Amino acid sequence: MVSSTRFLFRLRGAAAALVEDLRIRIYTINGRLIRELRPLECLDASNCLPGARIGWNDVAWDGRDEDGDLVASGVYLYQVFLRADGQNLTPSNDPIGKIAVIR
Repeated sequence: MVSSTRFLFRLRGAAAALVEDLRIRIYTINGRLIRELRPLECLDASNCLPGARIGWNDVAWDGRDEDGDLVASGVYLYQVFLRADGQNLTPSNDPIGKIAVIR
């Protein structure tokens, strides 16, 4: 990514209303958490979904850390956490992805 990116993911199930918590955590390569996107809470309008829905969903990241500073060029890791119907549903196969930031 250069200035921003989007996380696209697909939810399957009977009802999107069962989704209780959704977080996308972004880490440095050393494992330090730099940003947590919580699209269901709508704390930041640029990263807000009106609610998760069955099918494809889209969450934007503006390339900034929790302090609002642009992150430096480099490789970052991300992990999606999902809780629905009282169960943690974080995928166990390849739960960590990579993002390359090029400024």
